[in-house]
Amino acid sequence: MPAVLFGVATDGSYFGQLLIWAAAACVQAASLRLVMLIGEINLSTAGFCAIGAYGAGYLGSTFGVPMLAFCVSEVVRLLLTRAEFLGGNSGLVGIVPDLPAYAAIAALLAVLTIVALYIAETSTLGLLFRAIRNHEPLVQAVGINVRRVKIACLAIASAAVGLSGGLQAYANSVIAPGDFSFLLSVYALAYVKFGGDGSVIGACLGAVLLTVISQYMLGLGADQTILFGGALLVGLIVMPRGVYGTALALLQRLRRGGRPAGIAIPVAGDET
Repeated sequence: MPAVLFGVATDGSYFGQLLIWAAAACVQAASLRLVMLIGEINLSTAGFCAIGAYGAGYLGSTFGVPMLAFCVSEVVRLLLTRAEFLGGNSGLVGIVPDLPAYAAIAALLAVLTIVALYIAETSTLGLLFRAIRNHEPLVQAVGINVRRVKIACLAIASAAVGLSGGLQAYANSVIAPGDFSFLLSVYALAYVKFGGDGSVIGACLGAVLLTVISQYMLGLGADQTILFGGALLVGLIVMPRGVYGTALALLQRLRRGGRPAGIAIPVAGDET
């Protein structure tokens, strides 16, 4: 099995590209979840992803150097449509990674980035993020500059999202402003809510599942967004804990000898 996975990651096939797309989606989901720790939602994911993608793509295609809030996303996208040196509306082409086993390298970079985000989450800084989310006035009362902490959180998350954009640019070889519309920010939110915002694992699981499923729905065209809208509804209404959180809760209940709510199991002596 490891040999098969290594072959998929090194042969430049569709499955290698799918691995990169899933890895980039995981980074986007993990970075958005980090911002959610302070009680905010980063809707500028698409904008920072575009900055990372075009930055990496421009340097790679021009110099041969592989470098890995709604208004922000739209401003960046509109600026890119008018940047003729970046291809304008036609996009940037010829972004080819001059590296062997690029899919494996991209996946490794994504894993390292997610681990770094997890370390930040479990550190003292992460505790401060949660304190701001739970009781911001109290944090301000003890003399902590909440605005600076929030900016630091957004900066860390945005840097990670920029990396994911660079990974996608080299996976696609061609990027255009339309690839980074506001919908990309919605997709990231769908990853987190569908997989479960209670942990990094849940967010990444949602990213992988939706990325893979979306590839089988490419024929739907614009209607593909229904998938992500439905995933958001599932995460918000049907399974508030997400797929991962719900699965964990079910396993814990079964280990305790319990049973899922709503399932009636007859007990000896009961009358029907």
